[in-house]
Amino acid sequence: MKSIRLFFAIILFSVANFQGVSQTVYEWDQDGIVIFQFHPELNISLSMLDEQYVDINSCVFLLPYIDEFGITSMKRLHPDIKDEKLLHTYR
Repeated sequence: MKSIRLFFAIILFSVANFQGVSQTVYEWDQDGIVIFQFHPELNISLSMLDEQYVDINSCVFLLPYIDEFGITSMKRLHPDIKDEKLLHTYR
């Protein structure tokens, strides 16, 4: 009888312990979005569809990855800010 109580106590402790260890949720994280920045010295010229969006089919370096990773768009994050580094930041 004592071993059964000990068994249930261990099970109860294990279940309670696992409840305290759960996935951390970060408010600002978004699944499937990558933000990256080209170094300004690379001089990469991108064909733009408009002021924000890049024509991903004209990006030679992206072509092998469009289907593999499901890339649907590439967008300049800060088109109105004239900072050199921010102009090379994309999502």
